[in-house]
Amino acid sequence: MSIHTRTEYLFGYKDYMIQMLKATRTFEKCAKFIEPYLESNMKLLDCGCGPGSITTGLAQRISQGQVTAADISEEQLNITKEAAEKLGINNIEFKKADILNLPFDNNTFDIAYTNAVITQIKNNKKAISELYRVVKPNGIVATREIDLGTVIFYPDDPLLHESHNYRIQSLLGYGTDVLTGRKLKNLFTEVGFREIKISVSTELFSENGDMELICNYIATELREAPYNEGNLKSGKITEEKITKYQNAWKYLAKNPKAFLMVCWMEAIGVK
Repeated sequence: MSIHTRTEYLFGYKDYMIQMLKATRTFEKCAKFIEPYLESNMKLLDCGCGPGSITTGLAQRISQGQVTAADISEEQLNITKEAAEKLGINNIEFKKADILNLPFDNNTFDIAYTNAVITQIKNNKKAISELYRVVKPNGIVATREIDLGTVIFYPDDPLLHESHNYRIQSLLGYGTDVLTGRKLKNLFTEVGFREIKISVSTELFSENGDMELICNYIATELREAPYNEGNLKSGKITEEKITKYQNAWKYLAKNPKAFLMVCWMEAIGVK
């Protein structure tokens, strides 16, 4: 989940970020849409594997096959290795790789999968083209991307809306397109897939502590994410304003009637 040309994942590799990924990114939540296409002996590329919480689920479902976990971060690959070892999974190989220049031959994989990666890449068409290149004829590229323009929450608070818009504009300015989800069909069409299937899943936070999880995550990101450092230095935001944003999210987290939802767009393309 690291971005090409950055030495650091857009949101950073601090503990709060890694714990959020592990808690919210699982096969059941993020890769269920490709389950009908999985076969036990296939070769699958998980490109941008991050801490491996999806990778291990994929490997368990193709137990006679091979998953290649690829990421631009050696640190994230090591975390994935540890996760696989703890679960006794031995059908994962690990490769440090840049999605814009994948170190694999043409027609290597049956499926190439990504989650929240294409959003991070400025040249997102090139990234999808690389995935297209490395899958076999009749192979599948499957990607799942967020669309932050679909976020809704309740109760309303002007500060929450203001801070949400601040996040979107900051991320766009930092070189990532957080509205990529809605553009996936167009991107897949331009790359030249012969069949394309689009679906949508929702991520809902409302109970069992998950509202507190997401709100506290957003509050922390607003302070700790790399994009904010540049905004503070340039005067686009003040420490006082960030604190107000953080307090608004922390207050929402404690409201038993609160919820937050966002849409994730899913695309499957057949080569």
